[in-house]
Order: sequence, then C-alpha cells, then structure tokens
Amino acid sequence: MRLSSLKLSGFKSFADSTTLHFKDNRTAVVGPNGCGKSNVIDAIRWVMGESSARQLRGGSMQDVIFTGTAKRKPVGMASVELRFDNTYGKLGGAYNAYSELAVRRQVNRDGKSEYFLNGSKCRRRDITDIFLGTGLGPRSYAIIEQGMINRLVDAKPEEMRVFIEEAAGVSRYQVRRRETMLHLDHTTQNLSRLEDIAAELKAQLKTLKRQSETAIQYKELEAEIRQIRVEVLSFQSEQSQRLQEEYTVQMNELGESFKLVRSELTTVEHDLGTTSELFQRLIQQSTPLQSEWQQAEKKRSELEMTLQQKQSLLQQNSNSLIKLEEQKAQTKERLQLTELQLETLQAQLEEQTVQLHQQEGQKQNQTQQL
Repeated sequence: MRLSSLKLSGFKSFADSTTLHFKDNRTAVVGPNGCGKSNVIDAIRWVMGESSARQLRGGSMQDVIFTGTAKRKPVGMASVELRFDNTYGKLGGAYNAYSELAVRRQVNRDGKSEYFLNGSKCRRRDITDIFLGTGLGPRSYAIIEQGMINRLVDAKPEEMRVFIEEAAGVSRYQVRRRETMLHLDHTTQNLSRLEDIAAELKAQLKTLKRQSETAIQYKELEAEIRQIRVEVLSFQSEQSQRLQEEYTVQMNELGESFKLVRSELTTVEHDLGTTSELFQRLIQQSTPLQSEWQQAEKKRSELEMTLQQKQSLLQQNSNSLIKLEEQKAQTKERLQLTELQLETLQAQLEEQTVQLHQQEGQKQNQTQQL
C-alpha cells in the first residue's frame, strides 16, 4: 500500500483545492520556511483521525479551516483526502479487494467532522481500524516531523516499545484487547446492577404479595357487606310494601265512608228542603195549624242538627284522612328509626348476655366458696 496523492481544500493555508501527487519512493516533503510543509503533515494527521487541536497547532478544530487574508475571504469548510495505491493487496481486511483506497475528512464552521471511505460516509473508528498495525496513524512513527528524530533518539524504553509494537503490528491486538477489557468491565458493572435490581424486585415481590392478599380479603369483606346491604334493603322494601297496602285499605274504607256520609248529607238536605217548603205552607195557614207548624219547626231543628252532625262527621273523616297520611309518613320514619334501634338493642342484648353469663359464673364461684 502506497500513498499516491493528497488533496487539500480550505485546509489552513491551502485556500484553493490543491492536489499533491506522490510517485514511487517519495518519503519526505521539503521546501523553504513558510511554504506549508507543516500544514501538509497536519493535513495527513488530521484526515487519519487526529482529534486534538493542540496536536495540529491550533486552539480548536475550526482553526484548520482557512480564515482568510486581506485579499481572500474565509471559506466555510475544510476538506482533506488521501488516496492509497493498493495494487499489490497489502492493505488487508475488507478493503484489500480495492486497488485504490480514498480516505476523506471534512469539517464545517460548526465544528462537525465527517469521514468518508471511497466516497461512502463512515465513522472515525473505521478509518483508524484500517491503519492499525500498518504503522500509519495520526501519531504513528510513519509520519516524522521536525524534532521527532530527537524524540526517537531520546525516547525512554516504554516510549520506544510503543514504536516497536506499532512496527510489529502488535498495536492492533492491544487496541482490541483494551476494547475487550473495557467491554468486560461494562458487562461486569451491568451484571452487578442487574443483581441489585433483582434483589430489589424480589423484596418488592414480597410486599406486593402481602398487598395482594390484603386486597383479596378486602374484596371478600366488601362482597359480604354488599350482601348484607341487599338483605337489609329487601327487608325494608317488604316492610314498606306491607305498610303501603295497609294504608291503601284504610284509605279505601275512608273513601267509602266519605261517599256514604255524602249520600246521607244529600238526603238530609233534600229533607230539609221539603221541611222548609212545608214550614212555609204552614205559616200561610191559620192558627189551627200552629201546632203543626211547631212540630214542623221542631223537625226542621232536628234535621238541621242532623245536618250539622253529618257535616261534622264529614269534617272528621277529612281530618282523619289527613292524619292517616301524616301517620303514614311518621310510621315510615319510625320504621327506619326502629331498625336502627333494633340494631342497637341487638348489640346491647349481646353485651348484656355476656355480662349475665359472667355474673352467673361469679355467683357460682361465690356459692362454691361459701
């Protein structure tokens, strides 16, 4: 696998789209100061996944975008693309079948980076996984910048080991091992949390079981209460129906009596009219008829008295009818009160029965002691 070209657009000092072609055996970028050598190295590091702006000599990732000059306006996006020649199939992995591999990264002013492999959008990890063990990477030994030779010469054994492991292709497996260990740690933590949750749910299950038993007892008691209420209402309904029938019979009897009195009153009124006519005829007669007139007057007085009695009786019957209506309402109220008193008396009777048994027991004990 060989780097064939580098394309920069809007990256640092490369405002315009610029393509650098690398022929066989090109291993270095040289030139006068200020020509952009370090920016080329930064571009290679950046497109291969460098996430630290400090490593790219900037304060933030947006600093890699061309900021403009006195004669050029700033651009809104930076893009870098690396192309690798894989004619001899040295890449390995899923992309080994491709004769050419294009890796591209672009960033907008909002700081959001996007990665592409052969034109298809991908993750940063997909880019870094391709180059693991090949010596290529954003901070690998394959990219040597100014001052790096001195760091290699003065490197400590553990630092030198990192370069050697990368060259030997061991770093790929160490990364996989670290990821696996992290995954195992997360799995262990998740299992621990699941055990805690299971213990908590087990404790809640006992509480829910007790609550379920209490709810069942409550429903049974509620059903018994409903049955008792139905029986009480049925008894009250029967009592009310019986009293209603009795009142109906009494009202019918009073109605018949009222009709009879009304008929008698009509007869008396008719007789009174007849007597009045007779009385008038007697007045028109002479003195010999005085005795008959007195008798007629007496009879008229009797009839008037009888009429008054009948009217009084009629009024009494009317009053009796009204009183019966009132008694009906009062009886209904007394019935409800009697039911409440009956319940109270029943409770008192049970209490007195218990006290009576206790007193009889005490009396027997005293008798035995005597």
